[in-house]
Amino acid sequence: MRDDGSDVTQAGEAGAANVLGDTASAAALELLSQAVTLATAVRDAAGQAVDMRLAYMNAAARAGQPDRAGAIGRLCSELWPHMLANGSFAACLRVLDSGVAESGRLRWTEPETYQPGVYTYHASRIGPDTLLWELREGSVDLARAEVLTAVTAALSSVDTTAGVIDALMLHGVAGVGASSGGAVVPDASGNHFVVLSSLNRPSGTPDRFAFDVGAPLPMAYTARTGRPLFFGDATARAAAFPEAEQYLAGSATATAILPLTVQDRLLGAVSFHFPTVHAFDAAERAFLSTLTGQFAQALERTRHRDASARAYAQLEMLAGLSDRLAEAADTPAVFSALLAEVVPRLANGAMIHLAGEPGMPPHLTASAHVDDGRLAALHALLDRYPPLADSPTGIGRVLRTGEPELVTDPGAAFDGLARSAHHRAVLSGLATTSWLVVAMEQAGERIGALTLIREGDEPFTDRDVPFAAELGRRVAAAVQHVQTFNRQRNVAHLLQQGLLPRELPAVAGLRFGSCYHSGEHGAEAGGDFYDVFAAADGRVAVTIGDICGTGPVAASRTALVRHSTRAFGKLLPDIGQVMAAVNTALLEDAPYGKFCTQAYAVLDVDARPVVMSLVLAGHPLPFVRRADGRVEALGTPGLVLGIVARPTHTVTRHELHPGDTIVLYTDGATERRNGQTLLGEARLRELIAEAPVGDVPGLVHFLETKITEYSDQPLADDLAILAVQIT
Repeated sequence: MRDDGSDVTQAGEAGAANVLGDTASAAALELLSQAVTLATAVRDAAGQAVDMRLAYMNAAARAGQPDRAGAIGRLCSELWPHMLANGSFAACLRVLDSGVAESGRLRWTEPETYQPGVYTYHASRIGPDTLLWELREGSVDLARAEVLTAVTAALSSVDTTAGVIDALMLHGVAGVGASSGGAVVPDASGNHFVVLSSLNRPSGTPDRFAFDVGAPLPMAYTARTGRPLFFGDATARAAAFPEAEQYLAGSATATAILPLTVQDRLLGAVSFHFPTVHAFDAAERAFLSTLTGQFAQALERTRHRDASARAYAQLEMLAGLSDRLAEAADTPAVFSALLAEVVPRLANGAMIHLAGEPGMPPHLTASAHVDDGRLAALHALLDRYPPLADSPTGIGRVLRTGEPELVTDPGAAFDGLARSAHHRAVLSGLATTSWLVVAMEQAGERIGALTLIREGDEPFTDRDVPFAAELGRRVAAAVQHVQTFNRQRNVAHLLQQGLLPRELPAVAGLRFGSCYHSGEHGAEAGGDFYDVFAAADGRVAVTIGDICGTGPVAASRTALVRHSTRAFGKLLPDIGQVMAAVNTALLEDAPYGKFCTQAYAVLDVDARPVVMSLVLAGHPLPFVRRADGRVEALGTPGLVLGIVARPTHTVTRHELHPGDTIVLYTDGATERRNGQTLLGEARLRELIAEAPVGDVPGLVHFLETKITEYSDQPLADDLAILAVQIT
């Protein structure tokens, strides 16, 4: 393959120097044993390489070219048309466009130029528009070893299915000298094979398409059965699969199709098409099987990686959903939490239908979609064609049976849904590739159905069904929880109202104001109470207290203290004796072990000034805002009730004048927390001074607002305020 003619050699060196700009490099190329050519890119209006013009051939390359001088400047597609068929020409154009070097293997089939046989090539770009092409004769075993090495290196850095397929096309199909090839895998439904990619596919063939698993095509046969196919020429292939020739005629002569298998698990199939008649001896079949096995292992690795990533993402989503559900206070908030978590992370759209009364259709309760226009169109369709309770498919069936429904082939589903105008209308209005309907069910109670809609190239699969079902269960459990909580809260509210006076009495010479707020225990009755009633000797009693704890026991103790105070207060004129009697009643209820703080006062409204007698049993000191605006604390602290048999309490007496206002409160006011800071008695005293003058309900409302707004968190404890103004 050497040409030692000095004139030609000198002309070749000059041509190479012209392109390379380096005479020494040009002279070195002339000495190489492999054929080397330099060609410049021919680009279309968009800048894509569509051909090459030969600029230089070294001596080894000129030895295989009959018209050595006339070849320079000609289009490579005209000089070596067989390169168009074996895939090497397309590799050169890719290198010119990307700048990424490629290596491959081809069979030379033109004896008038080079000796027919197996050759390896390497294409790289010099500058923006010059291609350096090296063609080296080599043994079949060496060439195959080089291909396997290149494939191993390529797959070592690949972590996606798309990357594996790209490596298969560039290093596998091109590396074995095939002119074209492709790969197929089954879709999620198992009813179709999807062509993931193909190298040098015939003009007009889409990038991604699918065909039925039972299609009379060689790729379908191998992907379905796992049996390899080898056709040495087009005649043999056409005899076995005549329907396939419309796709292959003119682009492939010999064909090899091998299964992608891992431990007898079938992942798909790979095709290799060759431009010339091929023998496919035992050694080549074994080589192609080994090569395909490498890609099958890589596909399996990426699938495991994808499965791990999907499982992690699902755990993250469940954790996020749990956090959202924990904050949901009612059923609409539960549904909003679900939709916010799944759209768009899991689905393009989602709908929640609640089951109607027996025989009644389910009704759409909540929905979301990444496209507001699609969502509006979906609502319009559902208004016109609501789902039916007795539908043989879809939401109606899922609500009746509890079984999930996965549809990954909307086209085929149209036939199965012919009886359902609802489904036909909905599906025709959405660019849906799949949808998944699961029941929202917990502890045998089926409250509704969740429908997930997905668009694009990644339909739902069977792997998504358990996760979607878990979403349905969690949402159903959350709905049951908030419904139970709200029922309990309503019961607690009613019970709490029973522990407070329905309305404060009208008493000449006095004005009253009050408020009560439950703490975050919400679903249980609290222990705070207040009361106003007629005491012994015609005086007026006012009291406020706080039982330790919440729930039924605290509620019963609250009732005990309040009603005992009323009963003893009507009988005993000495307020110290009233507190002692209430303490005894609490101790007799000792098995429950709850104590109580209480402030108890009686006002002699007939006296001028009004005289108030006050006793405090472990309760915060009340404040009085005098008519002139001064705020004072009243009373002497004493021991809480329900701890010892004879607690010591001090009765204090205070004169009250018109315009003076007494403010009694529970510790939910002073212990209101903002971060680490308590509102405290000093700030409460300031708020009482700032409150409106002359309007007792207005004063209470002012304090209530300021206390609750002190923090954006729910009240941690019950809050009760009772105000009494002297008129």
